[in-house]
Amino acid sequence: MSIIDDLTAAAATLELPGEDRSQLLRTADEYFDLDGTTFNLARMYLDMTGVPFEWTGERDDRGVPLMQSVVAPSYRGGPTFAYDARPVPMDEVQRWAGPLATVPHVTAEDYRAALTPTPRDVFGGAA
Repeated sequence: MSIIDDLTAAAATLELPGEDRSQLLRTADEYFDLDGTTFNLARMYLDMTGVPFEWTGERDDRGVPLMQSVVAPSYRGGPTFAYDARPVPMDEVQRWAGPLATVPHVTAEDYRAALTPTPRDVFGGAA
């Protein structure tokens, strides 16, 4: 049993608030297969309009992960099924607002590389 398994069991036992529980579960790198695509539930996903969704840490009665939009309901013209306050099964998000794409994971090193000037930036001409 890994430390993540131990923490997940503790989270269920201690009845952590939903936000804390979902944050803990996102660190476990749980996967779900949907229509031939394997989704890492620890990642955030964007629907085709750019609205971000993340796993709540819960599943519906079919075992499908429940996804939650992480934007305010007024985003993009008001509430719809995908932007409602209730969690939505991942297969419904994929069907009605997909395809889903992962949000790129940007590291501090990526930011430094983007912000560090090159000799060409400083002096102009050939580097």
